[in-house]
Amino acid sequence: MKQLHASFFANRWASFKGIFEIRLNINSTTNQLECLFKKDGIEIKMAYWDLQTLKQSLYSKLKALVVVDANSKVENGHEYFHYTSFQAYQNPSMSKFLKLIEKGDIGVDFRIGSYKSGPKFGQAHDHGTGFRIAKTNITELYEDHISSTNRNTQLF
Repeated sequence: MKQLHASFFANRWASFKGIFEIRLNINSTTNQLECLFKKDGIEIKMAYWDLQTLKQSLYSKLKALVVVDANSKVENGHEYFHYTSFQAYQNPSMSKFLKLIEKGDIGVDFRIGSYKSGPKFGQAHDHGTGFRIAKTNITELYEDHISSTNRNTQLF
């Protein structure tokens, strides 16, 4: 079954099976985040995101975020969780978002696979395009942050 799982960043070209290369580029002239495609030394803009649209999405979808750490165990077929800590974030910054992209700390994933079972077995399944950030870099994206270690701080 064929699939396409590719991650790419602004700070380096990512090779896809040696066939082509792909990377992100912030174009301040057109106010776009571009997805550049390169094959045989020829570079083209394959797709792009309007920076204003990305800003609106960032502020509406990630205005506030809570990341919870937990231990889990399975007993008698049921999974149980013990929550051990949390990190709460508020007020993402578009300028920080763009800096994290430039540094390669935020990348983009294309995720196209195929159904593994059921009536659609073998058919393509688009899992969507996702912006990815490592958990350790989330703090750099937000203006306000509290954790279970400093929860006396008022955030919300």
